[in-house]
Formats: sequence, structure tokens, C-alpha cells
Amino acid sequence: MRRRLQIRLSNSYEAVLKLLLFAKQGRLSLSEAHLKADGGGILVEMVIEGPPEKINWFLQKACGSPFIYECRSLE
Repeated sequence: MRRRLQIRLSNSYEAVLKLLLFAKQGRLSLSEAHLKADGGGILVEMVIEGPPEKINWFLQKACGSPFIYECRSLE
């Protein structure tokens, strides 16, 4: 399964690293990632691939992080 996500992070390198760590822990493939400054934070659009249950785990983990303000699917 492939899913495009939009994620709003706090403005820190630690937030970006945490997001990538969640993807690695979930054993998901990251096929695209676009980062840009957005006001006081970072806006990330990414495409991840993996089993649906692993993608759902990733979304739950990301939404529970204090570094991640918003996480939503674009598809």
C-alpha cells in the first residue's frame, strides 16, 4: 500500500529525525519527502509504502508525538 501524507512539525531538526525514526521503526519505505519552512514550523509532504497496519501504526505514533502538530492523509 502507498499513502501520501502531509505533516506539520515543530521547527527543529529533532522533529524531522523523529519522523524518519518512526518510519524506520515501522519498516516503511519512504519513496518521496518534501520539506519546507512554514511559518514557525516545517511542512512535510511524504509518500510512504508498506502494509496498511504498519502505515496506521506510523500515523498513530506520529500524531502522539509532541514534535508533530498535525498529520493527515492526502489520499
